[in-house]
Amino acid sequence: MYRQVKRDNKIDRDKCVEEYLANNCDKMKINDGPLINEFCFEKRKCKEFEVFFHEILIRYIKNILSISFKGFDLAQIIMISFSFLILFGIFI
Repeated sequence: MYRQVKRDNKIDRDKCVEEYLANNCDKMKINDGPLINEFCFEKRKCKEFEVFFHEILIRYIKNILSISFKGFDLAQIIMISFSFLILFGIFI
């Protein structure tokens, strides 16, 4: 799971770097206008993005839940979730 998330983030980061360099954001000045400044700021943020543990954990839990509830419809998922919440509330 970690390798998959890291690979996906590397692809996104490479795309950001490409767009950052293609728009000359490394040579941007304050007088270039608010739209290009905002665009370059967003590209700079995603260019410096790293993989965090909570992202991997969320994707892992989401994957487990999607596999667990694969054959259920929405009403059954809501009932099961509600039952778990009640049981969780009783035991804690």
